[in-house]
Amino acid sequence: MSLSCNKPCLSTTSDRCVIYDGKDLACCGIKNGETYDVVTVKLADTLCAFIDTRVDLSCLLDGTCGNCNPTPQIPEAVQAIINYLCKLDSDSIKFEGDLDCLFSNSGSAKLLGKAIKYNVNSAGSKSNFSFDISDINSNLPTGYSVGNVTTKVSGTPKNGRSVLLDTDKTVGSTTLSYDRYPLKIETNVRYTTPNGTVDLVHKGTITTPVEKSFVHNFEVQDLTSTEYSSLTDVIEAIANQVCSNTNDIDSLKNIEISGCDKIDYNTTNIAQIVAIQASALCDHEDRIEDLEKVNVKDYTDECGERTLEKSYEDAFLYLSSEICKLKADLKSVKKDLEETKNRLSQCCASAGSGSSQELGSGSGGSTGGGCPNGRC
Repeated sequence: MSLSCNKPCLSTTSDRCVIYDGKDLACCGIKNGETYDVVTVKLADTLCAFIDTRVDLSCLLDGTCGNCNPTPQIPEAVQAIINYLCKLDSDSIKFEGDLDCLFSNSGSAKLLGKAIKYNVNSAGSKSNFSFDISDINSNLPTGYSVGNVTTKVSGTPKNGRSVLLDTDKTVGSTTLSYDRYPLKIETNVRYTTPNGTVDLVHKGTITTPVEKSFVHNFEVQDLTSTEYSSLTDVIEAIANQVCSNTNDIDSLKNIEISGCDKIDYNTTNIAQIVAIQASALCDHEDRIEDLEKVNVKDYTDECGERTLEKSYEDAFLYLSSEICKLKADLKSVKKDLEETKNRLSQCCASAGSGSSQELGSGSGGSTGGGCPNGRC
């Protein structure tokens, strides 16, 4: 071996003569006191083993990297992971949580918010009921189609028949007599989706033939039991559920009240209607409270007038007692009058049968048909 003529290189030391004086490195098998030639080999072996290690990325790269090696060496694996993360979206993230409180199928969630509308109107001496479910065909996602559609309206049985309307149309109506109410409405719409079969169902009741419009969201019934497959499906399901809840809340914000002319409902907002009803209720309570006391005119034994404040119950009892007393007094007066009448009759009869002189002795004679002094 030749040596370099440069002054710093004229003196050389073999790595076998240099001692490693650092701490032990268990990951590489290096120990304090070993010579540098041993340490260098151990470092190289460790590095080569690390580079040669292969990582199984099949679960990550399956179907996304074409003909790439699903078990690359670490440098390639690191780059593959970086590339995957850079392109990662919610469709690629599988959701395995429990969201049974929403729906088990992302396909069913996309049908949330669809509604049925029906109206009740007067038609002379009859009532007209109409419905509209054309919303079921609007804005359908790709791969969705409407299958069977049924709407049945039933009422109070007449001549052994209760069904008033049974149709597969999305719009319909029927005219009926008022005695057929209440009405029962049942609607079922079946969809075919990429994930399976989903039904939209509505069951409702109209109790009276009051003119009114109704809007109700369909209930979604998932018949597939397919779990969510990606985070996108979950987010979409949650968004659809929020929209459906919002529509339900909006539909509950307004109500029409009829048949109560005593209260002026100048709004359909529920909060305002409740306030109007509360005000009317308070007014009625005040009136009832005012009716708890009543002034009764009365007279003292000396015929002096006075006013008594009594409850209605006490007032009725008092008046009843006074009426009873008056009846008793009147009965007594009638009895006295009858006795007086009888005495007068007897007096007149006696006067007519006796001599005028006997009856009129010392009285100045008699006149008037035999009665003393002309009086009976």
